[in-house]
Amino acid sequence: MFHVLVFPTIRQEERKLRKMQLEKQIANLPEQDKQNYRAKLAEDEALALKESRKKTTTADFESLAVVGRGAFGTFLQLMLICIF
Repeated sequence: MFHVLVFPTIRQEERKLRKMQLEKQIANLPEQDKQNYRAKLAEDEALALKESRKKTTTADFESLAVVGRGAFGTFLQLMLICIF
């Protein structure tokens, strides 16, 4: 018989930590406000997961300089464009 060990990922642990922090912050609020904050946290977490699955394309970078040219192509120094 084999046992499968499942270790929580860093992201899961970070999400749990954020939820625990939120619960501490909203402990003294009315239940309706608590539900609103929990819904907002869930929405933010879903958006963050969606963004983390986004594929990186050449449009996500700005070319800064040509570092060199070689037999296999041109080497560029790039900067990631953040859209936040």
